[in-house]
Amino acid sequence: MKVKPDKQGGNSDIYFIEDLKARKYLRNTSSKEKIERFKVELEIMGLFKDKHVDGIINVYDVFVDSNDIKKSYIEMKKYDGNINGLLCYTKGDVRKTLELCLPILRALNKISKFKNPIYHRDIKPDNILYEKD
Repeated sequence: MKVKPDKQGGNSDIYFIEDLKARKYLRNTSSKEKIERFKVELEIMGLFKDKHVDGIINVYDVFVDSNDIKKSYIEMKKYDGNINGLLCYTKGDVRKTLELCLPILRALNKISKFKNPIYHRDIKPDNILYEKD
């Protein structure tokens, strides 16, 4: 594994492992709360493994090492970026903003209607990924 991550999130490191795949590892294990949140994320993302849900990241694998949480990861599709860079594209244009937001809202609505509903609790531009095509 590379020493330096390709990207960093608030509590995680992202490593690009192939042209089209990335792995997310918990970086900060200093608090029990962060570890528990990552365990919940691992469990939820495992529900999406090998299932395509429009608007939700493609998850290929979830590995949990119960002896060492730092070795646990989520393997997912590699995306081109997050929408931070796209927000200036809308320039206050409601139509362009809706073009960006509607797929996100549809995905959130869909997962909230699962038999065991899922509610995303950390929606922000950094966590909304896109691909160029």
